[in-house]
Amino acid sequence: MSKKSGFTLVELLVVIAIIGILIGLLLPAVQAAREAARRMQCTNNLKQLGLAIHNFHDVNGRLPASWADPFWKMSDGNYGDNAVGYSWRVTIMPNMELGAQFDLIKSRFDQYKSSGTLTDNVFQVSGDGSGDGKLFREPIAAFLCPSETNKRFGNGPNGAVSYHCCLGDVWCWNDWRRPTVRGAFIQKDYTLGNDFSAIADGLSNTIFVAEGTVALAGGTGVKTGVANTSWYAHQDNGTYMYQLMSMKNGSELKGYSDVWSTEYTRGRRWFHGYGQCYNAFFTILPPNSPSCGQEYSGMFSAASYHSGGVNGLMGDGSVRFISETINAGDPSQGHTRNGASAYPFDNGTSLDPKSPYGVWGAMGTIAGGETVSM
Repeated sequence: MSKKSGFTLVELLVVIAIIGILIGLLLPAVQAAREAARRMQCTNNLKQLGLAIHNFHDVNGRLPASWADPFWKMSDGNYGDNAVGYSWRVTIMPNMELGAQFDLIKSRFDQYKSSGTLTDNVFQVSGDGSGDGKLFREPIAAFLCPSETNKRFGNGPNGAVSYHCCLGDVWCWNDWRRPTVRGAFIQKDYTLGNDFSAIADGLSNTIFVAEGTVALAGGTGVKTGVANTSWYAHQDNGTYMYQLMSMKNGSELKGYSDVWSTEYTRGRRWFHGYGQCYNAFFTILPPNSPSCGQEYSGMFSAASYHSGGVNGLMGDGSVRFISETINAGDPSQGHTRNGASAYPFDNGTSLDPKSPYGVWGAMGTIAGGETVSM
């Protein structure tokens, strides 16, 4: 009688173990390949934003305003309460393949401009998120990094966003103009004359846009939380910046339980510009550092879920990957004026041009006179 052929239990277990090992070896490679693809898409998103900014500049002879662009003025030359909030992203939408969305927003603005009233606040949506308001509830792919994990937040007007304009290396209140703002983007009529010729350090040396992660209400992570601070802390206090940097403990905000607990926080409302948390970042602390502040004022760091740094759009339209270990100077050293400490800092006063925040600070300023070397 011949023996029946087959696997023994030991052989079967060995085969299963080998398959498990192969899966364990292949899975990280698959995940890495997927992240590489997401990072490439993020790079392409930023390049498209760069093209749109350059196209806007070609047509208008200036950069778009960080918020409340002159395009959104009322008939009396002032800015209306609702229109004032439009971000630079909305202003450049016609220069991207987002004409239909822009036309919807523009029609609401035209209604407001002609009558001075709206039947519904331009930023609000109905309870079920239907109708025109759905536009503000949903993220727009061109404004969102594919690696971002937090993308939707119910029916509120909280469409997630990843890409923020640079206000430079001075933590300012809501007075986003020269000389307080040393970055490329400023507000309202102050942007008139703010063209490429104003970028004295050169377009290839000046960062325009970088990534920022989406915060959660009550989040305590470095990338998912915002330390809650009074706007009075916006003054240029190097000691405070050092303390903020020391909060970083791996991926968490160490020893800081008071975090921003509402939906009006970092990385929401792609359409809304009146609020630094929705719209801007600073080249003060290096990428993937803690952020702090409230809705309209704060110190918001560039951040992403790409390993080791963030993608950044330079003024010449190129995209660079900026390491989280970039030279960012000494966070305990604040700005100076005539060589002496400029603290307490008052908006509207000129500071010494060189940034105290190293290469990162130099990238964020338009006329510091430094040579950028990453």
